[in-house]
Amino acid sequence: MKEGNLTVVRVLKGTPAQRAGIKSKDVIQRIGNESTVNMDLNDAVDRLRGKPGSDVALTVLRSGWPAPKAMTLTRAIINVESVDGKLLEHNIGYIKLKGFQGNTARDLHAELKRLKQEALARPDGAGGKPGLKGLVLDMRGNPGGLLEQAIQVSDAFVSEGTIVTTVGYSDKMREVKKAHSDESDTQLPLVVIVNAGSASASEIVAGALKNLNRAVVVGRQTFGKGSVQVLYDFPDESALKLTIAQYLTPGDVSIQEVGITPDIELVPSRLTRERVDVFAPKKTMGEADLNGHFGNPNSEKVATKREEIAPKDKPLEELRFLRDEPPAPKDPKDKKERPDRDDYEMEDLEGEDPDTNEIVEDYQIRFSRDLLLAAPLPSRDGILRAAKPFIAGRRAEELARLEKAIEALGLDWNAASAEGASVAGAPRLAMEMKPAAGQKITAGETLAWSVNVENTGTRAVHRLRAWSESENPYLDRREFLFGALAPGEKRSWQVNIKLPQEMVSRRDAVTLKCLDDEGDRLEDVKGEVHVIELPRPSFAYSWQIVDRCEGCNGDGMAQPGETVELAVEVKNVGAGKAHDLLGSLKNKGDEHISLAKGRSKLGEVLPGQSKTAVFEFEVKPDFKVASAPLQLTLGDEATDEYTTEKLAVPVSGQKGEQAKAMQVAIRAISDAPVYAAASESSPVVGTARKGTVLAADARFGEIYRVQLGSRMGFVSARAVKEAKLVEAKAQTIETVETRSEPRIQLSLDTLAGGIATDSDKFTLSGTASNKSGLRDLYIFVNEQKAFFEAARDPAGPIKFQVDLPLKPGNNAVVIVAREDEDFMSRKLLIVHRRTVGTPKTKVVDMRPGPRSPNNSKDDGVRHVPPEGGVVPSPTP
Repeated sequence: MKEGNLTVVRVLKGTPAQRAGIKSKDVIQRIGNESTVNMDLNDAVDRLRGKPGSDVALTVLRSGWPAPKAMTLTRAIINVESVDGKLLEHNIGYIKLKGFQGNTARDLHAELKRLKQEALARPDGAGGKPGLKGLVLDMRGNPGGLLEQAIQVSDAFVSEGTIVTTVGYSDKMREVKKAHSDESDTQLPLVVIVNAGSASASEIVAGALKNLNRAVVVGRQTFGKGSVQVLYDFPDESALKLTIAQYLTPGDVSIQEVGITPDIELVPSRLTRERVDVFAPKKTMGEADLNGHFGNPNSEKVATKREEIAPKDKPLEELRFLRDEPPAPKDPKDKKERPDRDDYEMEDLEGEDPDTNEIVEDYQIRFSRDLLLAAPLPSRDGILRAAKPFIAGRRAEELARLEKAIEALGLDWNAASAEGASVAGAPRLAMEMKPAAGQKITAGETLAWSVNVENTGTRAVHRLRAWSESENPYLDRREFLFGALAPGEKRSWQVNIKLPQEMVSRRDAVTLKCLDDEGDRLEDVKGEVHVIELPRPSFAYSWQIVDRCEGCNGDGMAQPGETVELAVEVKNVGAGKAHDLLGSLKNKGDEHISLAKGRSKLGEVLPGQSKTAVFEFEVKPDFKVASAPLQLTLGDEATDEYTTEKLAVPVSGQKGEQAKAMQVAIRAISDAPVYAAASESSPVVGTARKGTVLAADARFGEIYRVQLGSRMGFVSARAVKEAKLVEAKAQTIETVETRSEPRIQLSLDTLAGGIATDSDKFTLSGTASNKSGLRDLYIFVNEQKAFFEAARDPAGPIKFQVDLPLKPGNNAVVIVAREDEDFMSRKLLIVHRRTVGTPKTKVVDMRPGPRSPNNSKDDGVRHVPPEGGVVPSPTP
C-alpha cells in the first residue's frame, strides 16, 4: 500500500498480471466491485486469489491515463522464480538463489545448463577456450525454505559425504542425508556468497559446500537458524508451530545462533564527509537477537544478542572495501537519516536492483568472479591456497582506495615511519566531546557532535581514529577521523546527526573507542548526550455523516444506496503541534461498504487548533446490518503520535424524511444543542449559545439543518426562532470533542529532560484519566510487565506509584492506559541507570604497550585487535 492505494511494485514474468498488461506502479482501485482504498494488504491478496481458471475483474489507474480502465485477469497457479542467472565476464556463471521452493533444485539445474551452453558459444574474453570457467552461487538475503530442496541443491555439486544431519528428541532421533555420486558437478570451481540475511536452508547449503571442501564462502556471517520446525494447521484457521529438532552441518556442527562463518569476510565500508563506516565493528542481526530463540547446544548459556556469540571459527581472510553507493532516491522525501549501523542494510543492492529485479554486479559479485579466475580449482582448500596473491593484491587495492578517500577529506593518513618511531618520548592525547554532558539538545534538531583532540606528548601519533558505542542507535558506531598529529597539534572531527522529532527525552552514555597507527586500542573516552523531547500533540475529535450526494436526502444519516461523507472534526488538545496530521479510514471487512476517499491530509495543526478531515464511502443498496464497521486513525508521523478507534457508523435501513429546502436564519433562544443528524437521539456535535444566529438551508419536520463550514448540523425548532438572514454571517458554534484517548499524567516533567539515576530502582507515580471511562492501566519495563491495575470506578482516574527495577544503561518504560481493547494511550520513558562518571575531558596515555602477534605489519586497516573487529585469522 502506498499512501492508501494498492500499488503494483513489480510484475512477475509469465503471470496472469503480465499477460493482462498490468505494469509496475499501476494502482488497483477496485477488485470486483469493492474499493481497495486503505484495504489491508492481506484482504487484497485474499480477494485476488481464487480457483485457477476463474476470472477476477480489476479497475486499474495508470499515470498518463485520463480515467481508470477495467481489466480482467484469469487466475492461474504461479510459480515464483527462486532462481535467476547471468553469464559474467570471462565465462564465469552467476546464479542467484532467492529461496528454496518446490522447484528450486530443478530450476538450478536448468539455469546451470543454460549458462554452460551460453559459455560454449563464446570465448572467455581473455583468449581462453569457450566453456564455463566457474560458478558464483549468491544466497544473500535468502531466508531459506524447503529442506529437501537445500539438500538437492547441495547434492548438485558434491558426490560424497554428509550434507546435513537432523537431530531431535534428546538425540534419540538422528537422520543423515548424504550426497549421491550421480549427476553431480564436482569439477566446476565454486564460490558461495552469503550475508546476515542468509538463513536456515541457505545456511545448510553454504555449510555443506564449505565443510565438504567444495566451495569457498565469501561475504558475512549468516543468520544462525539451525532449528527444525513443523506447522500444524487447525480447522479454525489457527496454527501451531513446534520446534522439534536441529540441523547439523557436516562434522556435526550446529549453526544455531552462530551461523556459517565465511572463509573470506567482505566488509562493506563507506567514507564521505557526511558518513564514515570503516573502522567500527559492524552490527548485524541474527537468530541470537530474537526473543525466545534456542541457544547453541555447545554454549553454556543462550545469548541475548548477536555480539555475545563467538563463532567456532574465524574468517581465514578479511577484506574491507568501499561499497558501491546505491543510487540516490528519486524523491528527496525518501532520503532519511537511518540510525542503524547494519552492514546488511548498507548493502542496498545485494546483487539485485530492487526496482527492476535485474542482476547488478556489485563488489561482492565482482570479487567472487575474479577469485575464480585467479584460482580456477574445484576444491575449497585449493582455491584458498592459489588465491593468496590475488586476495593480498585486492586488499592492497582497497587499502589504497581507502587511504585516497581519507586524504581527499584533508587528513594526513601517512603511516608512522621507522625514523619517527625512534623519537624519544611518547604521544599523549587530550580529548573532549561536544556537546558537554550537561548540555541539552532538542529532538528534531541536528546534533553537531564533535570530538576535539590535542597531542600533548613529545612524539607524533599517526592514523588516529575513533568510533562510538551507545545504546541509542543514532549515536552508536559513529566514526571520527583525525589522522596524524604532531606534538602540540590539535584537530577536531564533527558528525552531524539529524535527531528524529519523535525521540523522547533521554540521557545516553557514549563511549569513544580510540585506535592509533599500530592498531593499539587506547583508553576509552566517556561522555553523555542529553536529548529533550518536543511537546506532543494529542487529538480529540467528533464525527458525523454528511449526506449531500445526488439522491441523498440530507438528513445526516447513512442509508443503503447513498454515497456519504464522514466528516471528522479534529482538535489538537496537546501541548505541542502536529507537524503533518493525516487522517485515514479503513473498511474493516464489510463488502457492502466501498471506500471512495480513505485519506485526508490536514497538515500542521497547532495546539488548540481544529481542522476537519473528510472521507467518503458508499453504502451499497444490499447493505443489511445496523452499522458500518470502519477504523479511523489520526496520526502525526513526525512525533509518532497516533489515535486509532473502531467506529460503528449507524446505517438507517429506511429512507428518512425528504428535506424541505429553505434559506432562513434562526436565533438560539437558549443554549441549543446541535445534533449530528435530523434526530434528537443522534450525538451532539456542538452547542449554539443563546443569541447565536445560524443560516438554515433545510427543515425536516421540527428540525432545522444548518451549515457549519464543510459540515452540517441539526437544531430543534423548539430551541430557536427565525431571525434576519444577514445576522447569520460569521456565526459559529462551540464544537464538542466527543472522543479523546485516555490521558496519562506523570509526577515528573519529561519536557525538562531525560531521567538518570544511580539506583537500581526508580519510583514512578502519576494518574491516568478518561472522560469516557478507564478499563485498566499497566506498565512494562524492558518488555516485562511491572505493574497492573484495573479501574475500580470506570468513571474515575487510576492513580499509581510503583518502584520499577532497572538494569544498567537505558531502560524502556511503557505506560498504557486502556478504555477498551481497541482504544488506548501509550507513553514511553527512557530511564538511564548510570554506572560510571562522565568526564568532560580525557587525557589518553599513548605510551607503547604490548603488541598482538598480528600487528607487526602496518597497513592501517587490517591489523587491529579484536575490539576493532577486523583481525583476520592466520591462513592455514
